[in-house]
Amino acid sequence: MSPGRPGRLAQPETSARRARQARRARPGQQGLLARTARRFSGTGAPDNSIGSDGDFYIDTAANVLYGPKAGGAWASPGVSLVGSAGPAGAAGPAGPAGPAGSPSSLDDLNGLPCENGAGNTSVSYNASGNVAIQCIVTPSGPTGDSQANPIDIGTKLDGPGLTCGALPITQTGVTTSQGYVWYEFSVSPTIIGNCELQVVVSPAAGLATGTPGAEFQVYFNSVAIENLGSRFTIFSNELTPTAPVIYIAVRSLPVRQSVNYTLTWNAIACPCTSGPTGYS
Repeated sequence: MSPGRPGRLAQPETSARRARQARRARPGQQGLLARTARRFSGTGAPDNSIGSDGDFYIDTAANVLYGPKAGGAWASPGVSLVGSAGPAGAAGPAGPAGPAGSPSSLDDLNGLPCENGAGNTSVSYNASGNVAIQCIVTPSGPTGDSQANPIDIGTKLDGPGLTCGALPITQTGVTTSQGYVWYEFSVSPTIIGNCELQVVVSPAAGLATGTPGAEFQVYFNSVAIENLGSRFTIFSNELTPTAPVIYIAVRSLPVRQSVNYTLTWNAIACPCTSGPTGYS
């Protein structure tokens, strides 16, 4: 009897061997290959209806990873895929120079408000060509301290809506040690030719007796047209300017004292009667 070939020894079952067998298994063999995990993505956290156990999900809006899904539910919160901020980068190169601006003159600064708002800029030059830039503050007193800074009562006496029925109009004031208190007024064209206007100041100074009070002088086009007194009348006739602008300068008597006074504007004739001149 001839000797046969030696038989192969049975190899012990090991986990490594089982793994190799699983890799060689054909599709469809059950129990040998594990299911491949799937990856889902969307905006916002995943709903439990998405995917199966072992799957992963990426929230593309928040860059957060969820998974693996287990027990039919997604664990929350997920893991952020965004790392911490990196260090600041190096400064970039300087950009090119901008275009040259249009030429200007220091004289363009004249009249501009000063930075502190206290006045206006003034530019001046001396004989040597040196430039001086300074802030000029123009002092101004209270309204009514001069003809250039009068109290405006024109809005009360001007405008097409003014009628005789709107009168009388009163204006109160106080004389001061500064001297005259100036008023500017204009008369509506609807009054001119229809009514005679009269302005009276009270308490009137007693010109003959020296009784303390107030008096005024009337100016038209910066020229005094009425001597000091307590009453002034505007007649409506061919000599009366259309909507004239007139100034009244009120003072105390004795002068430069504090006197409370009232100016009263009234219509003394409607319709008007013609006087010998435009004023009285």
